Amino acid sequence: MNDSKKAEKYFKKSLSIFPEGDIALENLGTLYLDQNDIKDASIIYSIFTQNYPEQPKAYLGLAKTEYQDKIYEAALYHSILAINYFKDSQTSELTETNKLIKLIYANMKKNGQLTTFMEIAKENNFNFPADKI
Repeated sequence: MNDSKKAEKYFKKSLSIFPEGDIALENLGTLYLDQNDIKDASIIYSIFTQNYPEQPKAYLGLAKTEYQDKIYEAALYHSILAINYFKDSQTSELTETNKLIKLIYANMKKNGQLTTFMEIAKENNFNFPADKI
């Protein structure tokens, strides 16, 4: 739990045996995010979304990397996808995604991109502010 190098080694070993391993992909992406290795986290979460196109945690992870890279439009799009796939029972993940969308909104507002924010939300049938947030 406290040895990230060892954890990374085991996650990679698992993926060498089973490249589509959802748990290993999720954990390796999270590990990279925790280490602020945005580039590798983004790669892992992209693979995760390709292998599991209805897995909300994959989209949330990808949105987090895009937010860190200040690619707010993509982060918003992937956050909306995550919300659409999360079940109501996954409240902690929904809460986390909603907080991210609020941060994206604040940054896009600060950058004069509210029109773009609202266009992306509208194109994806997401009402902001919404009852989901």
